[in-house]
Amino acid sequence: MTIFYGVACILSLLFLVGYFFVDKKQNKWIMCIFVSIFVCNSGYFITSISKDLTLALVGNSIAYLGNVFLPFFIFMLILDVCNIKHSKVLKYILLVIGLVMLFIATTGGYLPIYYKEVSLEILNDGSRLVKEYGVLHNLYFVYLAGYMTTMIVAIVYSVVKKKTNSKMQAIFLLVICLSGLLNNLLNIILNFFAFRILSTKCYFCLCMASCENMKRK
Repeated sequence: MTIFYGVACILSLLFLVGYFFVDKKQNKWIMCIFVSIFVCNSGYFITSISKDLTLALVGNSIAYLGNVFLPFFIFMLILDVCNIKHSKVLKYILLVIGLVMLFIATTGGYLPIYYKEVSLEILNDGSRLVKEYGVLHNLYFVYLAGYMTTMIVAIVYSVVKKKTNSKMQAIFLLVICLSGLLNNLLNIILNFFAFRILSTKCYFCLCMASCENMKRK
């Protein structure tokens, strides 16, 4: 398990560095997405090599730092690609909501609201957190579902108002969003390895980067 997380961390870093040097006109939201994925996988790796609960919880918090703000960056990129104008107030409201969600998600080991109980299990192939979920844990699922819904609504709106460059671009974005929703559900239900999470997220990023290039043309 540690090897998978280590590979995921290295690959996410390579994707980040590669995008920085390959695309001379970097989109700030795509860059933030790649950074977010790297932070997320770094957290998974730290947790997997932890020998005590405190360090494992730090790794878990780092992973949530990447995961919580990833939907925000993707949503802002979609608004950009779809040429949907928005006020700065929206951005700040979403950031505040993200900070609140991050605070709740990182209370494990301190407050019983996200995890009732949490302990560290050390296995031959790495360490993992054993969690008993608290009353606010489902709030994270609502948070993700809310973002996915708004992404789909934004794409449909851009098609209706003819703000996208082509219908194919909109369909492409819609398929990616639905794939992202399915991936999140599978990760939650089946607890896939970070390597599989990484591959899907980086595929998402590359698709969004392609859409950005289509927009420039």
